[in-house]
Amino acid sequence: MPVNLYYTQKVRGFQQKHVEYTREKVVFELKRTEQRCPKCGSKDVSAELIGDRSIRGAPLGVCREVHFIST
Repeated sequence: MPVNLYYTQKVRGFQQKHVEYTREKVVFELKRTEQRCPKCGSKDVSAELIGDRSIRGAPLGVCREVHFIST
């Protein structure tokens, strides 16, 4: 069952691709659903993937470590 990342982590604009649960750690693999210009906020942009990014999130329940990997 997918976790609603907006309500739990305040993450917007991403789709959950894969989740890996262990006893003390959760890793979410995310895919960006919308691109916006950081200056004007326009959706009329094209993006080029530079690399993967790993971000640490707030704890979820008993899981102390929450990580997001954006591809």
